[in-house]
Amino acid sequence: MNGVDVPQRDGLIGRPSRLEKPAEIVQTGAACLARMLDGFTWVSSRQSLERRGSGRREVITLEKSKRNRSGHLVKFIVASLTVFDDDLAAWRRANRDLTVDRPEPVRAIVCASSFLDMSSEYAVVLTRPEERWSRLEQCAAHLRDTALFVVRRLGRSRTGCANSSPRAAHRMGLRPGPDRVPRQLRTSRAGL
Repeated sequence: MNGVDVPQRDGLIGRPSRLEKPAEIVQTGAACLARMLDGFTWVSSRQSLERRGSGRREVITLEKSKRNRSGHLVKFIVASLTVFDDDLAAWRRANRDLTVDRPEPVRAIVCASSFLDMSSEYAVVLTRPEERWSRLEQCAAHLRDTALFVVRRLGRSRTGCANSSPRAAHRMGLRPGPDRVPRQLRTSRAGL
């Protein structure tokens, strides 16, 4: 985990003196969050949760608050979701006349979206030690129901993020119960 000692539940909510610096709390909290999500790891150098497999890389980028202060506020936000697919990059290279020619670092992007477009619940406050674990569990559940739901539905699609267009989401069959659909999709202003 890139040098971050990932404690279990007791280590994260233990004595405040054990973890008192906001940067340590955010790093440890993010590493714990990665463990709560199936197959994800915390990549501290990129400040992201990442999952790799079958030529695909899913990235959830986190940003710590600039206002973090020991004993006053410790917070991070889920900033974005990006999905890379090696097969798509190869197809784009082989079919330049059928697609927009993209620079190599972004050629494999299937989906790139701000998490703020998917949900109004994007901040995780870890200020109080006794609430840290439950806040991370809530965040993990919310990520499963929003960002990872979109990733699952996206499958190996070449159409892009479902949340980028409510019409595209409708065409992809994103119609689970209202409690599992990102708010933007439930209250589409574009009209379906």
